[in-house]
Amino acid sequence: MSLYEQFSDEASFRTNFIRPLLNKLGFFLVAEYHGRREFGKDFVFSELHRFGGTRHYAAQVKHQPKIAGGKAISDLLTDIDQAFTNPFKLPDSLEDGYISAFYIFSSGTITDEAKDDLINRVRIPAYRGNVHLLNGERLDSLNKWATFQNDQYVRHRLSGLRNQLMINIKIWDSIREGAEKNKFSEARGAMLAGIETFLSSPIFPERISENDVMRLWQLARIIDSICSRYLLGTKVTEEIRKQDTKTVSELTVNSILYAQKIISEIEGVIAELKPL
Repeated sequence: MSLYEQFSDEASFRTNFIRPLLNKLGFFLVAEYHGRREFGKDFVFSELHRFGGTRHYAAQVKHQPKIAGGKAISDLLTDIDQAFTNPFKLPDSLEDGYISAFYIFSSGTITDEAKDDLINRVRIPAYRGNVHLLNGERLDSLNKWATFQNDQYVRHRLSGLRNQLMINIKIWDSIREGAEKNKFSEARGAMLAGIETFLSSPIFPERISENDVMRLWQLARIIDSICSRYLLGTKVTEEIRKQDTKTVSELTVNSILYAQKIISEIEGVIAELKPL
């Protein structure tokens, strides 16, 4: 199914495809001006350039099966002139902004003849190198690439958390066995960096329970706190040692159960991500 066929009208194409695409590509201050003093600009979006300043762009969105010439080209020429000539108000400022480049996003096809005709008829030569036409096939490819980049980041985050949990399961199992043999001094703490990163910046919280991850973090901290007494050589009574053994044995078992549940949830999410 072509990109054009996926959307019923231009409003849906703008809202459900173009705006999310611009965000995924890393642009900021994405603002829609369609229908309100747009002066050729359906969208204005910005990025930081390498010298630390901000560069602004405009896009005119077309939802039609083909741009081949005629009135469509004349209308676009008017849009280009208006977009470069007329300033716009920045979303977070009262200052006027001017665009550096103009994009035409079409859900359908753009014929080569239409592209050549449009560029050759741009009124001011300096604009020509800053006018870009992207058809539905190109936009669809960009969206897939941007989605892949996001999926890859998510996959790395989740894979890192899963691997840490698998290591922690071995650590907690070892701590439990050591405690039962009165060898607390050989215990080593769990790896909590991945858990803490997830809690500060959750990924798929609707699929991976934040409450379970938080509870696991709390259990791990308690286990580490008990074990640290023995690692530091703190003297304790036999009664306290027996109580610590019982507590650590219960907490490590519960921690392993929580970790296994979270690992299962992580693997379910990873399985649904696009294959690398």
